[in-house]
Amino acid sequence: SRQMRRWNGVLRFTLASKVAVGEFLAASRLVGSATSFGGLRSTADRRHRWGDDVAPGLLRFSAGCEDPDDLVADIRAALDAIR
Repeated sequence: SRQMRRWNGVLRFTLASKVAVGEFLAASRLVGSATSFGGLRSTADRRHRWGDDVAPGLLRFSAGCEDPDDLVADIRAALDAIR
């Protein structure tokens, strides 16, 4: 029960389009595309591609065990790379 007191490291955010999601994932050095979570590396899932009724730009993100400063810098750089 102690481990469940805090936020779980999975969040979602919506980018402008499915193209933007692809650009984000292509630009990131640390975030890999995955259909399931639970590993040590940060991963993201594009739910729209599986036919889910969500916005095309919706991205589910699971934070891994990377250095927090490295991960934040990588995510910022990937977001900046979206055209």
